Amino acid sequence: MQNGASNRRINRTYIDTLFGYED
Repeated sequence: MQNGASNRRINRTYIDTLFGYED
């Protein structure tokens, strides 16, 4: 289950980079 959470976090970072979001 933790692996899925890590993937979600990485995916968010990837999307944020594409859209140029800085959280």
